[in-house]
Amino acid sequence: MPMDTAPDTPTPARNARLITPWLALLLLTVLALALRFWRIAGQSLWLDEAASRAFSLLPPGELLRRNADPGNPPLYYLMLAAWRAGFGDSEAALRGLSAVLGALTVPVLYALGRELFGRRVALLAAGLLALSPIHLYYSQEARQYVPVLWLGALAAWLFTRALRANRWGDWLGSASLMAVACYVHYSALLIPAFAAAYLLLACRRRADDPSAGVVGTRALAAGAVLLLLALPGIWLYLAPTFLAADGYQYWQGYLTPAGLAKMLNKLFGRPVAAESPRIVKAGVGLLLGVVTAYPLYLGARAARQEAPGALRPILFALAYLLVPLLCYGAFARLRPAWQDRYLFVALPGYLLLVAWALLELRGGRRLVLAGSLALLYAGGMASSLAGWQKDDWRGVARAVEQATAVAGETQGEVLITRPYLQLPFDYYYRGKLPRTGLPDWRRPLGDEDAAAVTAFCQRHAGHSSVFVVEGMSGSGDPGALVAERLLAQHGEGWMRHFTGVRVFAFGRAGPALGGEPLTLERLHGRRPERP
Repeated sequence: MPMDTAPDTPTPARNARLITPWLALLLLTVLALALRFWRIAGQSLWLDEAASRAFSLLPPGELLRRNADPGNPPLYYLMLAAWRAGFGDSEAALRGLSAVLGALTVPVLYALGRELFGRRVALLAAGLLALSPIHLYYSQEARQYVPVLWLGALAAWLFTRALRANRWGDWLGSASLMAVACYVHYSALLIPAFAAAYLLLACRRRADDPSAGVVGTRALAAGAVLLLLALPGIWLYLAPTFLAADGYQYWQGYLTPAGLAKMLNKLFGRPVAAESPRIVKAGVGLLLGVVTAYPLYLGARAARQEAPGALRPILFALAYLLVPLLCYGAFARLRPAWQDRYLFVALPGYLLLVAWALLELRGGRRLVLAGSLALLYAGGMASSLAGWQKDDWRGVARAVEQATAVAGETQGEVLITRPYLQLPFDYYYRGKLPRTGLPDWRRPLGDEDAAAVTAFCQRHAGHSSVFVVEGMSGSGDPGALVAERLLAQHGEGWMRHFTGVRVFAFGRAGPALGGEPLTLERLHGRRPERP
């Protein structure tokens, strides 16, 4: 049952109490929308965002009938295509879909929290979401993570209504939204996993309860609908990607304790950086421990005292947070598939748990938890503004254009160290030089591959100007051999660093690129990194 209720008598005082939360929620939603559109186009599209745009340009039939983007289902790209048709192709427009759905998640979380805990906890959780550094970041990214979280929260809200009122519409609506979310991103599969685990843990009813059989029957029916709706996606997109022997090529890595620590730091906007002093790292680590371990401890203790029944709010929040973490963590221990952003769908569970803990505590303990949260939110906001920098493909394209124009170059060429890195480069590049992606040479290079590198360089070194663009998202130039051999053939070169990308220029346009003269020592120095 919700923790705060109001009398049914329609008095002016009660009307005021009802209006105030809705007004506060409206203000929070407007604030969330403003924050998510603030400086939304301040940074370049990075590789994955440019890929989202490229897939949204494909014909809908091609997206639906084949696994066009192994690792991602097609529905988000169809949504983005419809959004682009109405709002355009700029960075702000492409990211606007996530920004709007991110702001709309605030009232959805309020509705979910009100069903579980009542208005006070719901409003506090909505406020925490509106200001969440991690949610702000992904709400300004043209990717699937915010849309799938929004759909998952909607499904969870209908799930709580189904548990409370046991109506067919709520059961089927929740199952349908969970299925739809699975066509947006595979991390949505963690939502029905948490719902199933919660049902097993929470809905133990007395034998003399006449509604027990009805709830079980409708829950099973909803599960069957979910499976029926999701099965085509599993067959068409999931199985060929993850289950086939030659399917998905894992690149993310295995789950490690260091990966978990980075996830906690990222949850609050990365308030501590790798180069931060040890005392800062220790302080932030202590704060992170307080705001994660303490609410979990309080929630686990309180959940044990909740009576078995149709709805156990604290257990619900714990399951929403922990079941996705345990399921995905176990998978990432077996396969190198760890990406902390895939657990973004579990964020509502954490915020509900923290909001409940803040209002449950009293005195100094509440002050410690609230102060720790405030410090992490403030530090994360400042850090994310300064340090969460996307790869600067806009700057790279402009630099190549300007160098070409200053040198009066018309016969040059741009070599890009991975073919797929042409997606963000071509989004910004307005010049006329041809672009070529480097072949995917095997590593380590054998004699045959080394000869292929030499032949490739000889074919492309004849231009009066050659640019080599190397992105941190992947380099097809093992050992920087292409840049090294172009340097040897042209005699001199220039190198310029951008966020996440470095550019080499050889020939007439080299000095116009700016940066620094290229030497072998600089060439084989540290690769570009994202701050």
